[in-house]
Amino acid sequence: MSKEIRAIQIGVGAMGSLSVRYMHDHGVKIVGASDINPDLIGKDVGEVANIGKLGVLIEGDTIALIDKTDANIAVIMTQTPVPDVYPYIKRCVENKINVVTISEDWYWPWRTCPEMADEINALAKKNGVSVLASGIQDVHWSNLAVVLSSSVHNLREINGINIAFLDGLGAEVAREACYGFTQEEFDATIEGVTDFRAMAYTEVLYCIAHELRLHVLKENAGRKPCYAKQEVYLESVDKRVEKGGIIGINDWVELITEEGIKLTGNWSCKAAEDGEVASNTWIAKGEPDLDLVTTDMHGEVTTSIAAVNRIPDVMNAAPGLFTVADMPKPIYHSQPFSEYVD
Repeated sequence: MSKEIRAIQIGVGAMGSLSVRYMHDHGVKIVGASDINPDLIGKDVGEVANIGKLGVLIEGDTIALIDKTDANIAVIMTQTPVPDVYPYIKRCVENKINVVTISEDWYWPWRTCPEMADEINALAKKNGVSVLASGIQDVHWSNLAVVLSSSVHNLREINGINIAFLDGLGAEVAREACYGFTQEEFDATIEGVTDFRAMAYTEVLYCIAHELRLHVLKENAGRKPCYAKQEVYLESVDKRVEKGGIIGINDWVELITEEGIKLTGNWSCKAAEDGEVASNTWIAKGEPDLDLVTTDMHGEVTTSIAAVNRIPDVMNAAPGLFTVADMPKPIYHSQPFSEYVD
């Protein structure tokens, strides 16, 4: 008999509402949902996801929800930093609930918060559950880059170049990308900062290095603003920026490895302007040089579906904290997720 999958959706914003629909379409039973947005609390999560009433109201107290809900998977789509998401992951693990999250920093948490990562790993093993960070970077960054590099002899570099638009990614991502900031506000965000992270790219490159068994010797990184070439309006934050204003960020990072292979990422996350095209490019330099280009990754969709599609993998995994480097290759599931759970 197939195992019933009972899920809690933590965060029901732009990504989380899609997650609810995708899980429902794959036969997952939504048994709980939470969000900090007062406009969402008390609403039926199915109606927020535009799939009709599910009889599950969105709650404001996530910890209380986790403690009282009989679930075997939690999908966390809230903040980015490891410490912000840590309380939710820890509480889920303590309640023997598996976790999938789209937190970029949890993609390789040993870079920023190794103690928390090790604690969650040990706790997950003790309680017999698994934790994984996935999202758009699972398929479009880690896996594409690693597979492309396998077609190159004497690999010298792996370069990622991404242009992503804030439109559709939600207010939290827009804030992280400094949309609508003044120059003074932007300068304040980087003043004294010595540890830049190129959005999700930095953790991805560390994960790629781990999968290719490369040893990182040095990390270099930086950030600059993206200035508007025209007047721009971003609906998620209901804010208009005049020409010359800040509408996003451009981050870059490079990892120098002991093996002499350099991993780089250049990430622009900004509001879309007329004539621009979103794109994702990977270049593997060696014998021969190869490139792989995806136009418009539809980040609001692929971030959610990539994570949701990992639910069977997480439920089948041995207990512990894992990265996508430890998981089987991602696939499309034509049957209900429960059919894929051992």
